[in-house]
Amino acid sequence: MTHRTLVTLAAAATLVAGAALAPRAEAQLCFGDDNLSNGQCWQPTQANLPQFPGIALPGLGVCWKGCDPNQKEEIKVEFSPPVQTVCSEYVSDVRVTHVPSGVLLLIGKAVLNYTRTWGEVGPNNVQYQVWRMVAKADLTHVVTPGTPPTCYAPLAAYPSTFFYGYVDYARRCNAGAGFENSLVLWTGCDFLQHRPGISDFPGVALPDLSMAVVAPHTNANPFVPMNLPAPGGVNVDGAIRNLQNPLAPVCTTNERLGQGAIAPIAAGCLCPLSPVPTQQTLSVVTGVGTCPDATGLPSSFASQTIGFPNILSTFHMVQTSIGTWSTMASYPGQEAAWVNEGLFRTHDSCGPGDFFEFYYGSTTAKGYPVLHPVALSVFTDLADNWTVPLAGPYTFPLIGSIRTTDRVIFMTTP
Repeated sequence: MTHRTLVTLAAAATLVAGAALAPRAEAQLCFGDDNLSNGQCWQPTQANLPQFPGIALPGLGVCWKGCDPNQKEEIKVEFSPPVQTVCSEYVSDVRVTHVPSGVLLLIGKAVLNYTRTWGEVGPNNVQYQVWRMVAKADLTHVVTPGTPPTCYAPLAAYPSTFFYGYVDYARRCNAGAGFENSLVLWTGCDFLQHRPGISDFPGVALPDLSMAVVAPHTNANPFVPMNLPAPGGVNVDGAIRNLQNPLAPVCTTNERLGQGAIAPIAAGCLCPLSPVPTQQTLSVVTGVGTCPDATGLPSSFASQTIGFPNILSTFHMVQTSIGTWSTMASYPGQEAAWVNEGLFRTHDSCGPGDFFEFYYGSTTAKGYPVLHPVALSVFTDLADNWTVPLAGPYTFPLIGSIRTTDRVIFMTTP
């Protein structure tokens, strides 16, 4: 694999000292702030979130073999109206239909963890407010008479397969306007999702295959799968939030990050392990909060690597390139998308405690210009899916299906 220079934490701290807490842009959110960044650290608050509707979009099913996109399917993607469970967490039913045949391909449940909101401006100066959800889904491949041969067929070996990514809800600011959406769900090869000893569903299922559900995909703005290097940089607007503290299901305010960085260090293919194609970027992720606990330590997190490339290893944060929408003609504009996963060591000053956690989520870049809270467009959003105290005991399996979310993290980089 080719290596790029690692941005040191000391350099990141120097660069971000003024930027992370800089005043926010003047442009305002047309439907209001989420009320999660106001007040002192870890204070109880009532989230200001809209009633999110269901989704029905034309989409693209994409499958990769050896990190090259080799098959595409015309699909329809449906999410039922999200139902709130705890603060900022929702559940939704998912259906994916094969459009040419009308046959149902995938069905299951998604957990949607809200992270943050921002404002954008699209064509003809139309303004939007966007709410981002980290998505974790257990989807089952439906096998019925008449099911066409598709690249989703290997999922039949298991009762469900774990997908992850994001869902964005974007609402036009003019009176009476509805929501538009974009989303990516992805599942990886055996090396990432079916490793013996740590997965719910170990074994040989997808040795060199991976697959995604992407929407929208239209003639006006088609999605094109491609391998793009993942962006990195110093965080300029980010936070960590605890969902499972004693106040739950009441919300608590975010802990803003005082410093942090995403530093790409290598790129290649993990399905199978090879220096090319470069679908996966390995990135070191660090962050330090601004709310000290009783010992004076703020929250912090750092991605971990253990024994790479052994089968039980972890390798900082893996950012998998999905591709990009092609035009600015319709939402989300010419936006590029990656999905992320990785093992983190976390100190939660709100929890409190120290933990090992598997995080999943996404990075998006470009798209419509962002107006608020900062005029940048590289957003990384993560939610944990397995957490244990640093001192143990360690519970297995670690990966393979939806688990409880304890914390969410979001970072913005140039």
